[in-house]
Amino acid sequence: VARTSHVVLFSLTPTQQGLEGTGLIRNLLHPQSPLSKVLEHQGSQAAKVLVSIGGAGRSQDFAAAVSSKKGRKRMAKLILEFLSEVPQLSGVDFDWQVPTTSAEWQNLGKLVQLLRTSSRAGEAPVITMTFHAMSGAIRHIASLRSQSSDLGFVELFDMCHAMTYTMMDSSGRHANEKVDRDTIQAWGKAGLPLAKLTLGTPFFGVKREWLSLTEKVRLAEKEGLAGVMIWELGQDVIEDRGSLLWQAWDAAQRAQ
Repeated sequence: VARTSHVVLFSLTPTQQGLEGTGLIRNLLHPQSPLSKVLEHQGSQAAKVLVSIGGAGRSQDFAAAVSSKKGRKRMAKLILEFLSEVPQLSGVDFDWQVPTTSAEWQNLGKLVQLLRTSSRAGEAPVITMTFHAMSGAIRHIASLRSQSSDLGFVELFDMCHAMTYTMMDSSGRHANEKVDRDTIQAWGKAGLPLAKLTLGTPFFGVKREWLSLTEKVRLAEKEGLAGVMIWELGQDVIEDRGSLLWQAWDAAQRAQ
């Protein structure tokens, strides 16, 4: 995690009864766990650790869990309590796969607004979201605004991670520049802040695409994006020069 700014742990499953999977996250961040020791060793330079809520195969009850005001209040309370119980956590990433209507996106926004207003002064969590780039999500969220604060949907989040992968091009690459550029164009055309957007980078696939990874990092820097998001570190290799994370970090340093 030394070459990352944020690490997102996968994941908690939202249900109408609460959050499932909290025990696993607690174990990962137990004071004597390898991850906790690494974070402690890195001190102020350590990555911020977030926990994902939802994800593929873990979002079936997301819509029902946040469909009512009562449900959102319950979910916000559980999230804030969990962040308080596990001090190594700096926040959450919402990975709802996938909202299909503007109303569902609006309910997510209401939940995040509730988290923002319920947080104690000086303890505001980092809140990010992950979305499928070509799913119509940008169209849904572009027009949403909070009635209580007049903030746009995207302004409620610190970063918005576009899953710009698993869409094969004619060369068999499932992460390519066209999808990246189309995502940036759609985001900007919708009037959304580029500084909130990250481009998803796959660490899985048939081959390790160093060149396309370097190009993605350079594109993110050139367009003024928040950076790149990686799925996922566990599929990288440890050796520095063979590591995709090392390649991404090196490209980022060169782009500055």
